Amino acid sequence: MEKPPKGWTIDCEIVGEPYDCDTITVKVEKTLKIRLDECWSPEVVKTKITGEKELGLKARQWLLNYLDNYKDEEVTLFIPGSHSFQDITTLGRVLGRIFIGDKDLSEEAVKAGYAFRTKQELQDFLRNLQTSDRGLSETKENSSNKS
Repeated sequence: MEKPPKGWTIDCEIVGEPYDCDTITVKVEKTLKIRLDECWSPEVVKTKITGEKELGLKARQWLLNYLDNYKDEEVTLFIPGSHSFQDITTLGRVLGRIFIGDKDLSEEAVKAGYAFRTKQELQDFLRNLQTSDRGLSETKENSSNKS
């Protein structure tokens, strides 16, 4: 996905470590916690699903490694949609997309197998996880090959 033309685009800086694979903290004029748009990953806390925390930690580690590999690239925050603050916030986070250079972080996480594009896809995966002992990337890869 190329940088979208509508919405707010802000140069920013990544600060600290990611919370998990779909939440990252950036600094613009103020530090914001960003909920990555179209990026749903297993949780690292507040989960009752067996195995989800372990997968969430693996996904977060992938993100840490990814950010480290691209630490010298320009970082851009894009906040899509309307300019209503209420429409762009969720659970105290701003819903947006992070571009590192020309790469969309949400798409990169999904492509790497550590996140899903929709909440429903993540929920379906976690439901199936209960009957499987495979990891996140392996399970996503196998289900993609069957389609």
